[in-house]
Amino acid sequence: MKRSGFIKYKLKLIYTSPLAYFMLALQVSFLIVYICANKITTVSDYTHIFKTDFFLWIIFIPLLVVQHKVSVYSTYYNCLSRIHCRKRMVIVDFLSLAISTCISACIVLSIPLCFFIIKTKTYSDQELFATFFFLSIRYILLGLLVQYIIYSIMYAFPKLQQKGGSICLFPFLLFFAFTAPMEFLSAKGDYIPVLDFSAGKNYSFIVDDIVLWDSIIFYNIHLIGYLIFYIWLTIDCLSKKWEFLENESVSTL
Repeated sequence: MKRSGFIKYKLKLIYTSPLAYFMLALQVSFLIVYICANKITTVSDYTHIFKTDFFLWIIFIPLLVVQHKVSVYSTYYNCLSRIHCRKRMVIVDFLSLAISTCISACIVLSIPLCFFIIKTKTYSDQELFATFFFLSIRYILLGLLVQYIIYSIMYAFPKLQQKGGSICLFPFLLFFAFTAPMEFLSAKGDYIPVLDFSAGKNYSFIVDDIVLWDSIIFYNIHLIGYLIFYIWLTIDCLSKKWEFLENESVSTL
């Protein structure tokens, strides 16, 4: 089977599962109810919901991991034997995660945005749309970085593969590992952009009523660098030492 065929198969596994739609609907419903319950009518209050680490790290990313648990994080040795190349398998899984994460981020962020725009009639607010594009990129990059790290941890330690439920704990552990240094520096009054793995609470896109569109990429450039480096490190170095469980009775391909 070609690489595109494997990707289509994994995406089919993800989006034919009722659990995936349930988790997406749960997040969207939570955001809409939150907007209505708190009577949010200003752009700053609306974007504050998504710029907090609570929603990104405690809700969005953990649910992504659960959503991809069966289709991507349950790869066995028989899968590798069918693909015939460990590197190719990793690329397929990474591309599947990337596509699915983009879809999930767009759904979770865009539907509440449309609801807010219709509710408040802020059809042409440039700050709102600039923040939306920034958050979309931010959520996708951080979501992928965390999932790729978890992917590496799972297959670096075969015993963890036997305990599939442990995967749900990793997003919370990584949350503290990623955000603790910046919280420590903030308490001292310092700030280092390359250590900022927050949802974007420190960033603003309006200066003298001018939208800084280029800052959308600039504020995320360190995450792009980390992601590219980690993908290269994983495919060329780490994956060579991974071990996979043998489970011929459960064929996933």
